[in-house]
Amino acid sequence: MKDIKFYFILAIILKAFFWIFHIKFPNLSVHFGDPQEYANLAIDILNGKYISATRPPLYPVFIAFFFKIFGIKASYFIIPLIQHIIGLITGYVIYRITGSSLAFCFYSCNPIITLYESSLYSENLYIPLTLIAYYYFRVNKFFMAYTFVALSALARPTALIIAIIIFTFHLIQVFKYKRLMGIYFITIVLVVYFIWGFYQMRNFDYFFFSTIGKFNISLYQANYIYAENKGIDIKTARKEWLLKIYEKGEFYKKYPIPDTSVFDMNYSAYWEYQNYPDIVDVAFNEAIKLYLSNPRPVILFALKGMTLSAINNGFYPLIQYFHYENYTKKLQKLKELRHKIYDNILLNFNIKSAISALYEMLKMFPSVFIFSILYNFISLYLFYKLLRNTISRNVEFLALCLFLISWFIAGFAGIGGIRHFVAGYPFLIIVSYSKEKN
Repeated sequence: MKDIKFYFILAIILKAFFWIFHIKFPNLSVHFGDPQEYANLAIDILNGKYISATRPPLYPVFIAFFFKIFGIKASYFIIPLIQHIIGLITGYVIYRITGSSLAFCFYSCNPIITLYESSLYSENLYIPLTLIAYYYFRVNKFFMAYTFVALSALARPTALIIAIIIFTFHLIQVFKYKRLMGIYFITIVLVVYFIWGFYQMRNFDYFFFSTIGKFNISLYQANYIYAENKGIDIKTARKEWLLKIYEKGEFYKKYPIPDTSVFDMNYSAYWEYQNYPDIVDVAFNEAIKLYLSNPRPVILFALKGMTLSAINNGFYPLIQYFHYENYTKKLQKLKELRHKIYDNILLNFNIKSAISALYEMLKMFPSVFIFSILYNFISLYLFYKLLRNTISRNVEFLALCLFLISWFIAGFAGIGGIRHFVAGYPFLIIVSYSKEKN
């Protein structure tokens, strides 16, 4: 108990250190990545509308609640504080599941997780809701478990995959509950799925839950596999792949023919197609055919992405956060160093050059370097614990499955992004500190 109190105080100090930056720069909450989009959706809710093909409504509703009470400017300061508190509660849930104070420490005292708590990201609801659902599954309280899974799906669509995995796992392992579980699964998870799907149909004339997953797989990642399969550069592949999808779905009859020349200047120009669920569906079907006919590059791509997500040190978001004023001035140098580090480790196996690049990073951004190395150290240690527990069969198998699927999504759908990896981080901690033998 003394350990948990010490780590609790340490977590508060760390979160306070991050939070005080909002005093000088309140807009840090929405400075980089997706947070501004979530804030805009929250404003739309206050204005009586909500149209988004990619983002389910729970997290924007959460933000809109604070916008309504405190106003937008003050909420940029208040929401991170609330999310830090939620993070402490999440760490306590992990402690209750594992019985380990170190497990609490590795979550609540983790600088990268604290960073995302400081910004407007849906993981701040998705992670605690998913963990609470997992906790209820462990004690066979299935009604509550599926309720929280359904809620987490409204924060992030990945929870639908997790719900299916958990349902399948228990259907096989716990026969005496399977009838009741089936009822709960159908009446809670599927009802939520269809209610939101029909709401989307009202806005887009097309039934779907969210395009984000299929889009990442079919219009984001498929370009890389298509480029390797055809032996062409990635810009050309993006153009050809999109035109191929248009032709397959005969979308030129419904939409203007895309101007592919913009891909020469902006690699993310095709992101607007997230908002076209019919295009995304056709692209997804074609991508599956592409992947099945090219298994080797797909496997290598997934393994590389998973490795990148596991060793990703969060330099980008940390530097954006702690060097808010001069980040853009050093962006090009930062990109060069990042490539040197990852390419030398993953492609060239040149550890000496990678260490040299890390040293340059240390000189440029010392505080960021320390936080990043601390995060990497924690992650590598957790992987060591996971491997040791798995070999000794002292592991919670369901948690292991949930971590592996989250890691695969981080590596394949998230192309090695640290944010996607963080979504499965709690299950890595749980598996590493499993206290039950299955």
